[in-house]
Amino acid sequence: RNIASFGGNPNDVTISGCSAGGGSVEFLTISPIARGLFNKAITDSGAVLGVVGPQDDPIANAKLYAQHLNFTNVDDINALEEFYTSASFELLLAGSELIVTGFYGSSLLFAPCVERDVGEEMFLSDTPVNIIQSGNYSNIPLIYGFSEMEGLLRIDEFNDLKDRMNQKFTDFVPDELQFESETQKEEVAARIKEFYFGPEGVTEANILAYVNYFTDVLFAYPMLRIANMRRQSLGDTIYLFQYSFVDENTPLVPHTNVRGADHCFQFFAVTNEDVTNATDEYKDMKEIMRQLWMDFITIGNPTPAGSSLPSWPAVSGYLSPFMTINATSRVELSPLLGDRARFWDAIYEQHYRQPLTPSNAGIASA
Repeated sequence: RNIASFGGNPNDVTISGCSAGGGSVEFLTISPIARGLFNKAITDSGAVLGVVGPQDDPIANAKLYAQHLNFTNVDDINALEEFYTSASFELLLAGSELIVTGFYGSSLLFAPCVERDVGEEMFLSDTPVNIIQSGNYSNIPLIYGFSEMEGLLRIDEFNDLKDRMNQKFTDFVPDELQFESETQKEEVAARIKEFYFGPEGVTEANILAYVNYFTDVLFAYPMLRIANMRRQSLGDTIYLFQYSFVDENTPLVPHTNVRGADHCFQFFAVTNEDVTNATDEYKDMKEIMRQLWMDFITIGNPTPAGSSLPSWPAVSGYLSPFMTINATSRVELSPLLGDRARFWDAIYEQHYRQPLTPSNAGIASA
């Protein structure tokens, strides 16, 4: 309601975010307490799966972080609660280096979690997958997508991680997967490594495969899996895209002559930034992105009748159609990520682990 005081329309609100912000946007679209507050959403490089998805085991995470802050009575749930509610802000931030966990920053320690019902409003009353598959969420139009080389987020660690990946690839399997045994995990890890890197493993020669791997496991595949669930559940109107614009100012990927759109580059193309030294091509790209986003925000369609851009239809099949956004933007009819998405489909269908809920975390009566 307050948006009216700033010239906005409380009956036509669009939310947008990238990375953790993109995940936050999607969490809001499935939260029961946010139902009816938003009319459209733009989710960039983040979803309710993957790196910015929910915590798997919030009690274990709370214990881990408390111990890191030198609190020892972690097995008493009431004492643990008292510690967190009484600790100073400075103390709670003292161990912030532990908040990003998993295989080199693959998950967040204090992401949203499924909450206990204590008679108050619950932000997340069930797991995101259950909520979406049940259809118990707000069906609003979405722009949904990512940059082509999101995995460049991990390029500075390449020299270290390539050796670690070659030595023990099981450490790099997504945290949200589960296995019956360590042997099974090793078998799946070997399949993944072979799929992306072949028999030679991770090398400078296939650094683009390294980029693709982190693109897929951190951001792209989790987004695509959720997009497909939404389509199958309520037939959501989803405008799917991949941003791949580069110009002479875009850095070369090390050991290649290739330039790539890095994590959240599509988001920066929409926002205000200093373009003093930008190329004319990038300035044009910003105009295109802003027009797409503005038409979606105001009309609900990124390419309404009369648009100078190729008509961008909503998803109607398996991860298609989608828009490739670059200097020669075009609509693609084949599934986004194609074989890479199908590869992960098979793994997630067999090994995806739902986050713990209060009823199966042993704290229902705590």
